[in-house]
Amino acid sequence: MSAPSTVTCRGRPPNRAVPVQSTIKGAITAARAAGKGVVVDLINVADKPLRAKEAHALGAVLAEFHAGLDEQALPGYSLQTLLDAGTSSGVPFSVAGGVGASSITAVQAAGADVAVAGSAIYGADDPAAAAASLRALISRP
Repeated sequence: MSAPSTVTCRGRPPNRAVPVQSTIKGAITAARAAGKGVVVDLINVADKPLRAKEAHALGAVLAEFHAGLDEQALPGYSLQTLLDAGTSSGVPFSVAGGVGASSITAVQAAGADVAVAGSAIYGADDPAAAAASLRALISRP
């Protein structure tokens, strides 16, 4: 992804039966006017692959398959589930929710365009060293 920067737009609220497209459309219009792109964050979205396809059709540059810390703490949570959903969506995607040194290879293998390694960096004793370690593990084309 070579866009200079992006605007994050949260996905559909979890209890809403009909997608609210106007927020995403508005964000995309504003971002394009500024020469930017939009990443639609799918945190708390039940059908992430479907919503990713919808967001992509509206013009989002990436859909972020995201699980917050509360979801990651649930029994049975697996980053692989997010990766499988991202891959099955067939659209450019990023992933956030358990990305770290032990999973970065799987993230790349799944085809994610961006990996967000939040707690793997900010929760480390030495965040700069943790970030450098992750960067070293990322294979470049």
